[in-house]
Amino acid sequence: MTETPSAAKIGKLIEETYARGTVRGDDGSESQILPASVTPDRGAFVREMCLRIGATTALEVGMAWGMSTLHILEALLSNGAGAGAHVAVDCNQAERYHNAALRTLREAGLDYLVEFHEDRSELLLPRLVREGRRFDFAFIDGLHHFDHVFVDLFYTHRLLRPGGVVVLDDVFQDSVRFACRYVQTNYGYQTLALHPPHAVALDDDSPNGWRAMVVALQKPNEEQPRGRFHFVPFFPAAPKESAVGAAGAARTSPRANSVSRARANALRRDARLALSGGDRIAARRYTLQAIRLQPLRLKSYLRLLKTFLPQPMIRALSRRSARGGGDARAHD
Repeated sequence: MTETPSAAKIGKLIEETYARGTVRGDDGSESQILPASVTPDRGAFVREMCLRIGATTALEVGMAWGMSTLHILEALLSNGAGAGAHVAVDCNQAERYHNAALRTLREAGLDYLVEFHEDRSELLLPRLVREGRRFDFAFIDGLHHFDHVFVDLFYTHRLLRPGGVVVLDDVFQDSVRFACRYVQTNYGYQTLALHPPHAVALDDDSPNGWRAMVVALQKPNEEQPRGRFHFVPFFPAAPKESAVGAAGAARTSPRANSVSRARANALRRDARLALSGGDRIAARRYTLQAIRLQPLRLKSYLRLLKTFLPQPMIRALSRRSARGGGDARAHD
């Protein structure tokens, strides 16, 4: 790609890459972009949030195959950003992703927009704070352990301008969800948007609610002063341990059962979305996790079986289910 990059050309590159389904690494290897990359709908959400606030500087934790990076760059160019507008960090870019994202950027003539660091985010972000760097927009999709997400958010909070926006992927996972709730309750962040838009709010633990997959949080324009011992709880109360012990309490507590149902519902939803998008491996993984939480759900076993069937047969079965009058969005 030798022509001058533009937002429209990046959009076309994104479409072509999703259609092809693979990227090439510096070593010549071809790799499937899913399930490690953002799906087209999630990528579009990231782009729209960056466009919405008119961001001209951005920070990204977790580059992977580079699809989220392309969506962010498309928005930055539309907003009039210049060289070095985007800072990305990924400690696995060479070893796990064969520098495929960097190769894509280089071949597309977009590398001048990106300042890339092959480092761990918990080491790079504090350095950026010390350097006095500031960003309008951030996307966090790194390691999903709670402590890592929390540290990424802690430093991103210090790097974002007042009113800036941070987007987090995979917020259906408790580790990511609770970190988001912390910055809401203790830093005053507000939910700007959820994807899918009908998902329940982050503080809604209803077992029947569909959890969001991606959330955009906006930093307040003015930070409220916090006292030395300031702390606002951000997690649901744990079920009390009874005489039968922790394992028994987890089996008998209504609260524990409610959380398990909510988690299983979220996993089954993600399995349906992955299967409809043709990603059978992810659909299989989500379904197996749901079965472990609720092993007696017959529909979960049927969904697992679908992940092994040919795509035409899956579509035929889906059409039969739709004619049966069931709501395709309803929980099992």
